Amino acid sequence: MWSGESAFPALLREAEAFVRGPGEEYAAEIERTRAVPARLWEDLRERGFLRLAAPVGYGGHGIPFSRYLEVLELISMSHASVRMIVHVCNGVWRSMDRFATDEQRKEFVLPQIAGDIRVAFTLTEPDAGTGADLRARVTREGDTYFLSGRKHLITFGVSCDYWLLFARLEGTTGKEGTVALLVERGAPGVTVEAMPDTM
Repeated sequence: MWSGESAFPALLREAEAFVRGPGEEYAAEIERTRAVPARLWEDLRERGFLRLAAPVGYGGHGIPFSRYLEVLELISMSHASVRMIVHVCNGVWRSMDRFATDEQRKEFVLPQIAGDIRVAFTLTEPDAGTGADLRARVTREGDTYFLSGRKHLITFGVSCDYWLLFARLEGTTGKEGTVALLVERGAPGVTVEAMPDTM
């Protein structure tokens, strides 16, 4: 738990020791098997690396964001898969928390910070960029949203519990009408395919 500047050097040493030790072993395994081992998730969770930037009241470490980036810089010296897991988990809660009701916070935000559920940040598309040109579409009928479109290059998108999925309300353009929906991994009508190997 963050307890001020005096504790920060120890956290940096812990992150560096992880990168130079277990991080190297995980990197070799990921390269060999082309898959992220389940125990990596548990290891990162137990070390508290998945909740560094979340508030203490939410079960996080409460590290200021500028200091979190220093830790992430060290972790980024490990395998890219390790960095992306740590960075997505430390950031996706912010996107949800800003608009969550108290009930939604208890059901989704706090479990994501604790590492009890995995929420993948689902923005990138194969035929668009990652901004105002989104092509995934949403139409709304009452409290029901109908979503269509494609996403790709989604970090742990195949093995998550939910996607925090960005799309555009039908009939809108530019930044107007962009929405984010929390979509269950097993939602009807969803097809998930593992991508071929990338660099």
